[in-house]
Amino acid sequence: MRPAYLGTAGDLFGCYHPARPSRPVAAVLCPALFGEHVQQFRLLHLLAERIARAGAPVLRLDWFGTGDSAGDLADASTERWDEDLGTAATWLLRQSRCDRLVLVGFRAGATLATRYAATAEGSAHVAGVALWDPVVNGADYLIGLRAVHRKNLGGYLPDDPPEELLGFYVSLALQDDLAGLRLAALPGVPAYLTGANAENLRRAATVLGGPVEVDPAVMPAGWLAPDDGIYDVLVPAAPLAATVAWVGRLAKGVAR
Repeated sequence: MRPAYLGTAGDLFGCYHPARPSRPVAAVLCPALFGEHVQQFRLLHLLAERIARAGAPVLRLDWFGTGDSAGDLADASTERWDEDLGTAATWLLRQSRCDRLVLVGFRAGATLATRYAATAEGSAHVAGVALWDPVVNGADYLIGLRAVHRKNLGGYLPDDPPEELLGFYVSLALQDDLAGLRLAALPGVPAYLTGANAENLRRAATVLGGPVEVDPAVMPAGWLAPDDGIYDVLVPAAPLAATVAWVGRLAKGVAR
């Protein structure tokens, strides 16, 4: 694994996992946001290692204003994150010398992945998407995050400012922006859907509109609504292995 600073300003941080031997498909991991991202650090690392071991080079990306990338959440937006994914995709294609990409996204990161894949630039390179409990409707997503926040942290924050969300400062402007987030239709693009919420996966498959494999999973307690340990390290082994296998099959199909 090698750290990488992306973009002309070097303000995006990523971790590059090369593959030997390498297939013609590389993968970008598009993380979730806020506390969900924190929970998934270990998962992202393991997934990147195993996809690379299966032959596809991987880039783990931190969105602007999150993780080890530059900037503050107060200055972030979904438009900026769309640009981040374009920057990451261009860098990875050049670095890996691959022709095609698979995007592996988690929650809001999955939704951002579909938005990029639906652009002219994305459609030229994206061979498929693997999505874990993608956000179909941003307004519903924010309602869910707020409910988890109040259940777990509300008692410790008597004033509970509206910008406080699961221990993160999320401006009202960014919250409004996220409320408008929608999963993009990707007719003709192979997709793999997994996660704990079977109804959400069904809705996502309907929106995507392409050849979709839906694989509801038994996830660890707290995957979408943490109860006792909001920052527990959760590594769902079965969907992790299934995602690696799906990416491997996709890469073999592209190589033919």
